[in-house]
Amino acid sequence: MDDVEFYRQAISIDPAIRRHFLFLTGTTRSKDLSFIKSTGASQLKKPAKLATIREAVVGVLHAA
Repeated sequence: MDDVEFYRQAISIDPAIRRHFLFLTGTTRSKDLSFIKSTGASQLKKPAKLATIREAVVGVLHAA
């Protein structure tokens, strides 16, 4: 299961989770990048520094 499929399944179970979603991806496929952008979810590109990941996780945990 890739990140796009995981996202789709997660929001089908709990739609409210979409505001707390973070994509950490190394994909360069335009189809996947377009999908991620269309979700409005936070996104980090691999490789990412640990401090950057922590900051992003705190941000999505506190999302309204």
